[in-house]
Amino acid sequence: MPDKYRIMVVDDEDTTRMLIAAILSKYGFSVIEESDGAKCIERAVEEQPDVLLLDIMMDDVNGFDICEQIRNTAEICALPVIFITGLDARFGILKALRVGATDYIIKPIEPEDVIAKVNSILTTKNLIKDKLNLLKINQIMISKVNDTLSGLGIIKKMEDIKVDIASDSHTVLDYIAEARKCIDEYNEDAALTALARAEMALQFSDRVSQQLNEFAKVLAKITDIMESPESHDTSDGLYKASTDSVLQEKSSQEDVDKLLDSL
Repeated sequence: MPDKYRIMVVDDEDTTRMLIAAILSKYGFSVIEESDGAKCIERAVEEQPDVLLLDIMMDDVNGFDICEQIRNTAEICALPVIFITGLDARFGILKALRVGATDYIIKPIEPEDVIAKVNSILTTKNLIKDKLNLLKINQIMISKVNDTLSGLGIIKKMEDIKVDIASDSHTVLDYIAEARKCIDEYNEDAALTALARAEMALQFSDRVSQQLNEFAKVLAKITDIMESPESHDTSDGLYKASTDSVLQEKSSQEDVDKLLDSL
């Protein structure tokens, strides 16, 4: 069962933090609360949340410094940060974006605003993840088709056979009829020559049949790769994950990786 999205809320003001946590919980998110700004980085590395809601003005440290530290911490450098601020001045918002914030929420807190911002960020993350997964699928499919196409050297053989057929339109029956005629005329050497050619024609027909069977197998492999149920199910599933509501549960990347490995 996929996990719920984990949202971390960092604010030393209990009322605001608890309000945001209640809003997120109501909409199905798993909430991680932290009141100590100084412990935020360590806690985020440990918990690995999907999104961080961070108050700008805290007693021990300000959100700008925390955001800059996040961007310089390898384990969480890509963590989306939404600033919570009462600073509606242009300077505060611009500075928040400049230090690496993904978005911002202006106090007083409105539930619709919180959910809309979080939902937007998670949808974007999913689309990026899905695009990377689809690229992996494409690379796997291209590799499989290329491997199969390497067997299409058979086409050259088929072309050679076509040339042979064009240069000699006699059939096995033609050579046998010629041999009978030569026997009737008591022309032993010509009859033996006609029979030898009949045998060669039989061998040629056998070779053509084998090449056609190989060619059919190659085409069947390509068709199987291009119409594989796994490939359709995977891409459809990834598309669905990026378009469905992201407010409840997230797709497991481990499950997606297993599908990719099975292709």
